[in-house]
Amino acid sequence: MATFYRFVVLLAWARILAAATPDPARHRGRRHTVHRLAHNDPVNDLASLLTPEGRALLDEVRDTDPARELAVATRLRREHPAALVSAALGQARLRQRAVAKFGERDATRMFFTPNGVEQSTRASVATYRAECLYALGVRSVADLCCGIGGDAIALARAGIRVLAVDRDPLTCAAARANADALGLAELIEVREADVTEVDTAGCDAVFVDPARRSSKRGRIFDPEAYSPPLSWAVSAALGAPLGLLKIAPGIPHEAIPEAATAEWVSDGGDVKEAMLWFGRDVTPGARRATLLPAGAGLHVTPAPRSPTPKYARSDGTCTSPTAPSSAHTWSPRWPRSWRAA
Repeated sequence: MATFYRFVVLLAWARILAAATPDPARHRGRRHTVHRLAHNDPVNDLASLLTPEGRALLDEVRDTDPARELAVATRLRREHPAALVSAALGQARLRQRAVAKFGERDATRMFFTPNGVEQSTRASVATYRAECLYALGVRSVADLCCGIGGDAIALARAGIRVLAVDRDPLTCAAARANADALGLAELIEVREADVTEVDTAGCDAVFVDPARRSSKRGRIFDPEAYSPPLSWAVSAALGAPLGLLKIAPGIPHEAIPEAATAEWVSDGGDVKEAMLWFGRDVTPGARRATLLPAGAGLHVTPAPRSPTPKYARSDGTCTSPTAPSSAHTWSPRWPRSWRAA
């Protein structure tokens, strides 16, 4: 009897292991399809998606559940080229992910790349930055390392003319498509070029957003390993009337140039990014924290002027009665959103 029970147990384990081990022949076709949908190549075919057939297909697959992609792809490939179907489904998935950053109204009209979704600025933060620049009198910006155009869109909507530069052809194609899709093509010039070779002399401000991720190494923590390196970005910002760099919020404080005002921006309770401001109306060595969507801010000027943080009222005065009257006044050219309520 004991031998019989042993045999039953062994048989049960054999069946469990067999069920857990996939049959390559059985799953080869399906796994190949999922592999194509999950990788970047089909998604990167923007040219076909800009055709009337591609746009119609995008509308059709807009709300496709990722779990049903295989069934939808099988059905659509009976009427459309397989590559176009893969591109449309991949783009639909990227748009669904982009809603969290851009909102549904914009995300469902824009065109994305996988890296573009991951690295683009959240719309609320980009809008805040654009309003700050406009309040400073900026009417033209060189947006270097523009990506898919998230910041360029916010700048253009604020009434600022943008020269958007990136060296990647696909990224530039997405930026142009987005400017056109959102009706901002007249204000956004997209240029495919190496940002280190672009003449920005005619612009009121320079904004640099270096790449901080690598396809091989993932997130980059060394500022000099950014693309372009932080040192080059700083020199570009210092050469402009007003310069602004987007950096990782975890940047070492010793890596922040003394000439910059560093600002950390939080949106909805999460720290999203840090920015370095250079040029006019900038206090070297100052630190600023901004909370969105409220726009409340905390500004700290470097010692010896005032080592203690002070909250600022909207009229430019300081809430602390012990602070010097000039230590924490806000420049009237900064937008209201820079001041604490």
